[in-house]
Amino acid sequence: MPQCDGGAAAAGDSGTSRNLEVGADAVTLRIEFERGTARLRPDATRRLDQLGATLRDPALAGARFLIAGHTDSTGSDAVNVPLSCERAKAVRDYMAQQHHVDADRFQVEGFGAMQLLDAQQPTAAANRRVEVRRLFPAKP
Repeated sequence: MPQCDGGAAAAGDSGTSRNLEVGADAVTLRIEFERGTARLRPDATRRLDQLGATLRDPALAGARFLIAGHTDSTGSDAVNVPLSCERAKAVRDYMAQQHHVDADRFQVEGFGAMQLLDAQQPTAAANRRVEVRRLFPAKP
């Protein structure tokens, strides 16, 4: 996996939703971005505020999360991979600054256009996103 900054773990996933999904084994959130930017939109900050409230749950104390940045297929990998990292870092930084969540709880990775959500429409807005998923330790 392309990493924007250190750390490695295996990701668990209960599926994605339009907003925030909290299950017994996962917390999943998808944030979309405008083309060519890592700027958080107002709807994104509202979703991240939901996540911030969720992370205060004692059941999630100490849980770690993967913040995976993605782009659509517009542009080259040389542009898209760093942009996807910047998107993931924008989410991590918002959580740290606005919700005082320790940044070390997040593993930040950028995938560029390698994992399109809507492969039939590679330039669709749904592909320009960050996904937040709970990380689970690797099984022995």
